[in-house]
Amino acid sequence: YSQFVITNAVDEDWQMPHFDFDKGLSNLKPKFQTHLVNNLLINNINYKRIDDSFYNMNDLTKRPFIKLEDGVVIPLSLRRVFIGLTDSGYFDILDFLPDKTQKDAFANAFGLAVEDYVVDVATHIDTKAMSEFAYGTGQKTTDVISIHKDGVIFIECKKRQFHNLDFLQNGTRDLFYERLTEFCFKPLNQVCDRISDFRAGKYVLLGVPKDAMIYPVIVCPIAPPLLSGAWD
Repeated sequence: YSQFVITNAVDEDWQMPHFDFDKGLSNLKPKFQTHLVNNLLINNINYKRIDDSFYNMNDLTKRPFIKLEDGVVIPLSLRRVFIGLTDSGYFDILDFLPDKTQKDAFANAFGLAVEDYVVDVATHIDTKAMSEFAYGTGQKTTDVISIHKDGVIFIECKKRQFHNLDFLQNGTRDLFYERLTEFCFKPLNQVCDRISDFRAGKYVLLGVPKDAMIYPVIVCPIAPPLLSGAWD
């Protein structure tokens, strides 16, 4: 990771050093080093299959390394390496699990971990920020509420996978819109419902009037937080 920190420089993809195995794989046993590199390496079969007129981003994401004729391994793109070692790891595990019960349990556990991570970050930034609390007949507020003199921030964290294996293989227009609803509409609608409940007096924020300016924020991780910290 320390070797491939994203700098957002315009030339970072082609100014990279070759992959230094002594640094990059120093904490792995040799058999795992070999397995990892082979799993991320574009071989002759793979790059003959890639359409030159439009790069297959899934292939480049899954296999971002290429081995040169002198045996040196380089990443074609820093960002593809980053995704291949982080986000792809989550989806590879999810796709590998054999039944829906296990998939749901894994996704739920990871979602809870992500929520804990976001709450921890937010409460370190604002030590007075409030974690979620129950009100009414079983409802809960958003994951974090941060109160300021100019308004209140309602933060809700969601870990939802947009492109899973089933969608990539069998996706339709209707399924695409269904996933847009799950990924974009439902989280924001949930926050708006919590805001409406506050304005209706179903719960109280000390010192905050019902007509205060409220900013809804949805936090969605694009990679596992323990591995990357890459967030939108």
